[in-house]
Amino acid sequence: MSFYSGNTTRPERDEMGGSERASQLFSSLLQAFFLTQGFFLLAFGHQINVDSAKLITEQHYSFVIPSTIVITSVIFYMRGKEHRASEHLTTLRAWLFYAVVLAAVTPQASVVLGLFLVSTAIACYKNTKELPLFIALLFFICRLTALLLKSGGELPAYLKGLPASPPLSGEITSELAVIIPLALIAYGWYWINQPRGGMVSLVRRLPLSFYRALLIACLSIHLLWSGWFLLARLRTFMAPTYDMGIFTQMFHSMNRTALPLTTLERDIPLSHFKVHISPIVYLLLPVFKLFPHPATIQLSQVVLTASGAFPVYLLAGHYGLGKRTRFLWTCAYLLLPAMILSSFYDFHENVFLAPVLLFLVYFIARGKLTATVLFSLLTLMVKEDAFLYLSAVSLLLLFGFRDRKITSFTPRTAVCLGIGMLLAGVSWFGLAVSYLSIHGTGAMTGRFNNLSGIPAWGILSVIPTVFLNFTLFMETVFVRAKIGYLLTSVIALGFLPLLNRKFHRLFLWIPFVVMNLMSNYVYQYRIDFQYNYGSGALLFLLALLTYSEYASRTAGCRRNDLTSAGKQRSPLERLAAMKERLAARPSLTARQTLVHFLLLLAIAASLVQTCHMLAIRSLNARRIQQTARYTYSDTIRLLDQIPRDSVVAADGMVTVHLADIEELYDFSYYKWRKDRPYPDFIVLRRAATVNYTNYPMILSLGYREVPGLSSDWLLVMRRDIQPDP
Repeated sequence: MSFYSGNTTRPERDEMGGSERASQLFSSLLQAFFLTQGFFLLAFGHQINVDSAKLITEQHYSFVIPSTIVITSVIFYMRGKEHRASEHLTTLRAWLFYAVVLAAVTPQASVVLGLFLVSTAIACYKNTKELPLFIALLFFICRLTALLLKSGGELPAYLKGLPASPPLSGEITSELAVIIPLALIAYGWYWINQPRGGMVSLVRRLPLSFYRALLIACLSIHLLWSGWFLLARLRTFMAPTYDMGIFTQMFHSMNRTALPLTTLERDIPLSHFKVHISPIVYLLLPVFKLFPHPATIQLSQVVLTASGAFPVYLLAGHYGLGKRTRFLWTCAYLLLPAMILSSFYDFHENVFLAPVLLFLVYFIARGKLTATVLFSLLTLMVKEDAFLYLSAVSLLLLFGFRDRKITSFTPRTAVCLGIGMLLAGVSWFGLAVSYLSIHGTGAMTGRFNNLSGIPAWGILSVIPTVFLNFTLFMETVFVRAKIGYLLTSVIALGFLPLLNRKFHRLFLWIPFVVMNLMSNYVYQYRIDFQYNYGSGALLFLLALLTYSEYASRTAGCRRNDLTSAGKQRSPLERLAAMKERLAARPSLTARQTLVHFLLLLAIAASLVQTCHMLAIRSLNARRIQQTARYTYSDTIRLLDQIPRDSVVAADGMVTVHLADIEELYDFSYYKWRKDRPYPDFIVLRRAATVNYTNYPMILSLGYREVPGLSSDWLLVMRRDIQPDP
């Protein structure tokens, strides 16, 4: 029985076990929650929910908690007594009540669009054709149009601190140029393949060599093009201290002393593990020892993300997809913006999340206990907040232990393993936060202060805030500044995650919602920043699972038709056998036709987004190379002449190339009032001296240009001359 089920008959109720009662209670609680939030909006209005001075008010406490308890009790009692009224109350209708009320009072058109998307996803989950759904969707469309015309795109006053426009809005526009043609192509396919009364998949008609060539092309984009761009960032001095300089210095320190020490990160000699606990970076140390250069770190990113294609291909086969479809899904992964664009701000330890999580899910699916434990530990080794991704996977396993696509473990083993993974993740997070608070610089939980209604509780206060003030949560998640990021992410997956119909798979949404949408920290909802690897990989997995469910009747063909036909004795016989086999294949239903089209949409949208951004960034890098007042090799030659045992304060754009210096500081963040010796050398970009607020001061301290180490672009200064008295 579903968590969203309605009433049960008396025989079913008599046989109902504890788990079924828990399901009924959860469903009643969920319905009561949405009803309560809707009634609260009607009773107290919208503004009380978005007051930045007080996120939780006395009205929230006095109304939401008692109302939720009372309504839950009433609904659960009516279900137990088989009251007729309970048959007409479903979770979908309770949600639509709240969503319609919120849509009527919100000043944000993006929130209405978010409500439309969530309502559609719930309808797909329920497989419902209820009339109230279509009435609500029509209302959302009308309300969305009215708000767009009325507001002119302005953000409400309480969200003025957020960016005024979504990132990558140009890519959203570009995607529309491929959506309409693809829709026309799909429509044409339907009519072309009508002789048997249904559409026959064109995917099977193309030779296998076509898919191999497509895979090579996608792999080239992922490895060669994005790899070239990351190297170009180094050669054009576009890779700054944060984060490339920090990690380069850390790897040099690990190479010398085996310790992850940096001076760039916090302007003092400090272990990186006192900022983020990431022991997984040691896996790259052997490669860095062989090639101790920043390019090694940059290129490791594209290799790591590309390695996720292996578990994707294997998972697609485990889910029963044919070889051609497996190639298509592997291509979709290699083109995914979350995997390529996330590297655009250079190296970060989060890059390990994508392959590690995908391998973890694969080994769970295959029932490999040792490998599952190993990759669970590797996930936690990425960073202190990696427990969030492991928790999502553990909940997927814990609630989906009977889903053979999720796991091959026995139900008992799966449940025990899921509980163990969840406890290990939560325990690791608690210990890591405690360590960082006592011995480090503190966990970066302040990025969620926008949902911290009880500051004394710290990060835990987000939970009661979301429960008591769910409208604030909705207004935060679907704010206009994030809607572009949200659409970019779901369009790149062909909207397939919204079509999921399995409750336990909903847990795969958790990292995306929490990590990318709940915080107002701008970099967490940028598709070209490093917070997308883990959440993007899990959403991709959900899209693959959803596709396999809808296409299972026709996609479960693992054998190669051409290979089978190739066993015939002559070319004519091979051709005849292949035609006969194709004719014997079942036609596609409308639903299967839809998911095939959505897979093509995902590939096309990812291709447009990724290539568009790569083209823009690559063009900028080429322009810099062509117009720069320096040559890379000459500048590196000058930088290499600076003694490596000296203390250096450098411009943030050259710290990467000086990172083998043990005591190196970023000039823009260097605190001159600290009780420590002044730097021996200062390295700046000559054209940027007018922007350095401390530049007049260093002149007064006696720093002067070193002619032999400087150039038209680079300014190297040394404190050889004593300042005037």
